Amino acid sequence: MAADGGGKTISTDLKSVASKEGSEHSGAASKNDRSLGSTASSEKSVSSLPAAIEESDWCGEERVTGLRCHHGYYPQRKVCWEGEHTGRRFLGCPLEDDDDQCHFIHWVDGEWEARVKKTIDNMWDLIARSRKREATTVREMQMAITLRNEAIQEKEAKLREKDQEMRRKEGNMRALSIMYERRLRSEVEEKNRAWFLVFCLVGLMVSMMFGFIVNRKK
Repeated sequence: MAADGGGKTISTDLKSVASKEGSEHSGAASKNDRSLGSTASSEKSVSSLPAAIEESDWCGEERVTGLRCHHGYYPQRKVCWEGEHTGRRFLGCPLEDDDDQCHFIHWVDGEWEARVKKTIDNMWDLIARSRKREATTVREMQMAITLRNEAIQEKEAKLREKDQEMRRKEGNMRALSIMYERRLRSEVEEKNRAWFLVFCLVGLMVSMMFGFIVNRKK
């Protein structure tokens, strides 16, 4: 297969490495092992699988050098994105899952100068402190939100309690009102019955007196 556009513009350092390794053939994988061994021995401080990113001008498969990872695949162009080696280009295993990647690493760029490494370390230290402050801010915001929600819930609980108390009082008032209304109605009915008896007695007495007067005239 033809190499992609990025492979045609590979750096002279990488080409010199390729010339040392020789042209691609069936034994390329074993040459990769020797290349990895020499790289690892010169840079023991580098982790076997550094965090990496891809850049627009350094990405995709590397086919020009003939290098292969331990799986036998063409390596992926990557840029280190951790520690004092941040920004250094290297070739690594092309598999996406970290658990599936082999430990093939072939550095393209040389080590940074001590001053550059210190500056990069300071940069990562600033990033770490910034992330720590951000995490602290997030925790404080979450705590504030939690306290606010608890205050709102407590207020709502008190409002519900007051509402229930008002409902109980309204129920008691209605019950008392009904009880007084029934008592008043009963008293009115008793008074009406008493007046009816009074009228009946008066009528009876009037009729008796009238009858008595009539009998005397006879």
